[in-house]
Amino acid sequence: MYFLRTAMVLFAGIGFGMMYLPAVVSVSMYFEKKRAVAIGIATCGTGVGTFTFGPLGKWLLQEMDWKSVHFILGQ
Repeated sequence: MYFLRTAMVLFAGIGFGMMYLPAVVSVSMYFEKKRAVAIGIATCGTGVGTFTFGPLGKWLLQEMDWKSVHFILGQ
C-alpha cells in the first residue's frame, strides 16, 4: 500500500509540475509589462483545467464506455 501511495504522489507531482512550469515560463518570457498579472492568469487557467476534468470525466462516463472516455481524455 505504501508503494502505491508513493507512486501516486510521485506521478501527481510530476504531472502538476509539467502543467504549472510551462505556463509560468512561457508567459514570463513573452510579457515585459504587467508580467505578474499575466502569470496570475496563466496559473489560474491551470487550476480551472484541473477543476473541470472531474465533472467532464463523470459526464463522459455516463454517456459512453470507459475505453472511449480514456481515449478522449488522452488526446
